[in-house]
Amino acid sequence: MPKIRLLKLDPPRFDFLTFEEFERLLEAVKDDPERRALFLVGGEAGLRQGESIALGWDDVDLVSGTMTVRKSSCREIVATPRASM
Repeated sequence: MPKIRLLKLDPPRFDFLTFEEFERLLEAVKDDPERRALFLVGGEAGLRQGESIALGWDDVDLVSGTMTVRKSSCREIVATPRASM
């Protein structure tokens, strides 16, 4: 078995929205209720883009008021979301 040396990479940097940026985003979509709802749920719950895209009504329990993130979409491939680091 050949030895493989792994490259050492710096940890990725994440750029999160500030509260002000999030409010501006919601203001920009105020006339589009579906998009506003998507951004509001995603922003408040801390969802990744693919998790927001893959949400369906089967993920929402209106009786208990809960939402379960079961899948994520990337390049039109739906799979289980990656684990948090």
